[in-house]
Amino acid sequence: MASKKKPARFIASELAVASTDVAEQGTRFPVAVVSVGDRDVVIGHHVVSSLVDGVVGPALPVAAQGFTSRAFAAADGRTVVASGRFFAVVAGNFSSAASHAVVVDDAEVQQQLEVVAVCGEAALLAGAGVVVRAGFDGEVRQLDLRAHVVDPDRPELHLLGYRCWPRGEGVVVLDGAGAQARVTRVDAALTTTTLPAIDADAASMTGFGRPGWAATRAVVAGDVIAMPSEGTAIAVWVGDDAHGLASPIKIRELAVGDGCVVVVDSNARLACVDFDGTVRWQCVLPDGGVNHLLALRRHVVTVGDKGAVFFVDTKTGALVSSAQVPLTKAEAIRDVVAANDGVIVVPRRHGAAPVKAFFVDVEGVEPLGHTDVGGAGLDARGALLTWAPGPVGGAHGVVKRWLPGPT
Repeated sequence: MASKKKPARFIASELAVASTDVAEQGTRFPVAVVSVGDRDVVIGHHVVSSLVDGVVGPALPVAAQGFTSRAFAAADGRTVVASGRFFAVVAGNFSSAASHAVVVDDAEVQQQLEVVAVCGEAALLAGAGVVVRAGFDGEVRQLDLRAHVVDPDRPELHLLGYRCWPRGEGVVVLDGAGAQARVTRVDAALTTTTLPAIDADAASMTGFGRPGWAATRAVVAGDVIAMPSEGTAIAVWVGDDAHGLASPIKIRELAVGDGCVVVVDSNARLACVDFDGTVRWQCVLPDGGVNHLLALRRHVVTVGDKGAVFFVDTKTGALVSSAQVPLTKAEAIRDVVAANDGVIVVPRRHGAAPVKAFFVDVEGVEPLGHTDVGGAGLDARGALLTWAPGPVGGAHGVVKRWLPGPT
């Protein structure tokens, strides 16, 4: 007797969303969805729209352009859509928008600015060792940190990392250029707070690259800031408290868990280090190669470039389950997004083949039936989302919202 087909774990509703304000023949405009507060924002090319509980609002033209744009929640329900040095402030009811371009005198700074956070009545941009406050009223002020956070003997500005301060209260500037790991917090008034510096010996800072701190690979999670070195040293700030940790393995990537930092090396070895410096556990994955590392509520998840996924118990380091995302020999993983107790995996496009997405958790791999996926994530209610551009020459993309099916 033929086996019964396993029912799909998710049921999708399909939504048409605006991808551009002016369709062009021969062009497909991508879309992206970003959650801000209790709503989601669909960002297209020069156009945004709201998405609330699976209902799409009317499209609104804005100056911030492209699917690489980001969206931030702002005061009194407004939304800020940002792309490079441009941002638009959208009214809470998505009825109007005011667009701004940020201009500074220094050409080098101008080229490297990116919006990092939105605080009260201003957007905070950072790049090239400078933080810029761009007020919603058009006023622009800047704070030059180059003389304060960069070692004069190693003035490479690309060694600075910029992250949104937890809860969106400002910008965290991470300095990995010197012998010490240093962090400067910048609030909406451009007031700076320097956290305690963290030292490490030279041997622990040497690994995959030249000796030093890897500020651009730092992670901010809640009140925790974690910066890896190029070797085995880890700098961690929990609130205003600084901790210098030692990893038992050389650090390729790191993630922040509950009271711990999880690291992985180039040989698929994992280690978990508590904030007090205790090594909680170590393990070796059976399949080498980890390109993505995430810390979920109960599990550490690793994803290899060829689709091998492992779930490791955060408390014990025990291997809980493994799965293989079905890829062709030519395909590799592009994006991995945390999604509740699992991850959404999106392969990299190869040639003309359509891109599909997969949800993976401890129960296995579930294909998400959406062709030519451009990205994936969670909406404000925790439902899975995938999105894709519309047809060539069209003005709409497609968002699919995935809810659990009948059990």
